[in-house]
Amino acid sequence: MRCCWVSRPCAFGLWKIPWGLKKLSTADEEAMVETWRLIGWHLGIEDQYNVCESLEHLEACFHDYMQWTPVRLRTCRECTHVLQAAAARGFGVHLPLGEHYWKGFLCMLPKESYSHGFGSQEMRVLPLPGMVELAQVRSRLLGRSDRFNAMVRWFILWLRDTYLNRPRLADKLQTVVFPFFASLNDRVLWQIISAAFRTKEWMRKDRRAVRLKLAALVIVFFLLARRRM
Repeated sequence: MRCCWVSRPCAFGLWKIPWGLKKLSTADEEAMVETWRLIGWHLGIEDQYNVCESLEHLEACFHDYMQWTPVRLRTCRECTHVLQAAAARGFGVHLPLGEHYWKGFLCMLPKESYSHGFGSQEMRVLPLPGMVELAQVRSRLLGRSDRFNAMVRWFILWLRDTYLNRPRLADKLQTVVFPFFASLNDRVLWQIISAAFRTKEWMRKDRRAVRLKLAALVIVFFLLARRRM
């Protein structure tokens, strides 16, 4: 339990990442830290092990945590990377977004935290091109759009109520419906988005070559049309 509560600095950093979330006031941040401290107390965390001592203390713990995270990942046991891949597969099968999305989400986190020296090069999960950017867009949309936020919140609460009140339907969703849509996204939708992203990147990096090729195609079509005439 004490080890679990050490993860609070990492959770604290989630609202520090620039996802388009409205900046919390100092009073709101202090209230959130106090809430976490109270939750820890109810879980049986002794005060000397509770990192939610104050906002300043938690910020210091967060910066220390992020500073050493690249070292931890570079020197971690092989099972750490196995667990990362298992998390992507697990979320990918039992949530409708699919495995490719969650691989992008996992690799998005170190990319967003790059200012702390935590780069995606420490990750062995390999997402499709464009999936990290898609996860970034979705995260920023959650921060900026009240409507999208409300839709996600409604879906989560609906799932909770379904698991509590209609367990058979919940089981069917978890084992049949969600895996079907996850597979559909992985095999079709994310492949299309990835191909579009690669095409966009290719055009952005080599605009001159793209223009020359387009011009050559126009000339070829023009000559073929004239020959037919």
